[in-house]
Amino acid sequence: MSDDSNKDMAKYITAVVNSNIHDFHAEHLTDAQMEQLNPLIKNAIYTALHSLFKENRTVVDDRFVELNSALIPDDKEEPMLIDEYIELLDNSPTIN
Repeated sequence: MSDDSNKDMAKYITAVVNSNIHDFHAEHLTDAQMEQLNPLIKNAIYTALHSLFKENRTVVDDRFVELNSALIPDDKEEPMLIDEYIELLDNSPTIN
């Protein structure tokens, strides 16, 4: 994946994350705090994508992925699709 593709994907994923945490933001974080948090989220996502999908991978990329993968707890819950997306899926005709 190209660097521009990684950046575009990071922006898209950040938008999905922000949409999904909107209620949490409204209840627990000020707009100023979200303003500080958003670039941290976006940059972390971009870095993760870049380190995983960089066209000319290096030892540094592999080590970064290895180190961060080791931080995933064994008891971590599996990712799930968010409810809003599931609702859209359930009410959407297939394209094929």
